[in-house]
Amino acid sequence: GMINAIIIGEQATLGFWAGGFKLLTDIVLDQQRWYHLCFTLGGGVSAIYMDGVKVKEGTMAVGRTKKAGGVVVIGQKQGSVGGGYDANQAFAGSLYNLNMFNIK
Repeated sequence: GMINAIIIGEQATLGFWAGGFKLLTDIVLDQQRWYHLCFTLGGGVSAIYMDGVKVKEGTMAVGRTKKAGGVVVIGQKQGSVGGGYDANQAFAGSLYNLNMFNIK
């Protein structure tokens, strides 16, 4: 199975990966600058918002669910559930006011 069910970050540009699908923008984030980022996933439709403006929308992970028993890892992609970390893939920056919601 997939170890990282949801990934939010940069791989050259800002993107959102969920359930084997990806939603990529053409945005490269500047260092030393604060951004307000929001990522949504529901009903197969995903969106990326930056500073209150929707910058990308697409269809992702339709009909897919996430298995129970996983772990939430902030700032690091994992190679196995709760482990297998690579220092070269670590988030280097600051997070402030991080929120996660499950709205039905």
